[in-house]
Amino acid sequence: MMNKSVTSGHHQPMPAKKENSGKRSNLHLDLDNLLKNLDSEVSIVMDLLNIIPKQLLNDLNSLEESILRNNVSGLKYSIHNLIGISLNMYFNQLTELAKLFELEIENNNHQVLNELLGEMILEVKLVEQEIRNFEMQRADQTV
Repeated sequence: MMNKSVTSGHHQPMPAKKENSGKRSNLHLDLDNLLKNLDSEVSIVMDLLNIIPKQLLNDLNSLEESILRNNVSGLKYSIHNLIGISLNMYFNQLTELAKLFELEIENNNHQVLNELLGEMILEVKLVEQEIRNFEMQRADQTV
């Protein structure tokens, strides 16, 4: 169901931040603030990072279905949920894309909504890659 091709629409994602002296970019996943918010409880962060992407994919599926059915209330519910999760988890780029999507709901332009949905799908994949990188880094530190 999530086989979207992303076109270059009017809304472009924020450019990637340049990383300084080995410090991670906070564009996709701001681990520093996430850890700080959760009192540096790495085990809790890891549990959340393993659960949350599945919820995001559920919300993206719901968005896709709501676009197809022209279900405005479904769009608003799912995007609100997605924004809340992405804000709390410090998925910065996903938050920005979701906010753009929310603003576009009232315009009812299915092409723009589908383009933004495609960008959010790609962004979730980037977040998942950041999570895998963090897991590998932690595994390397325990060896």
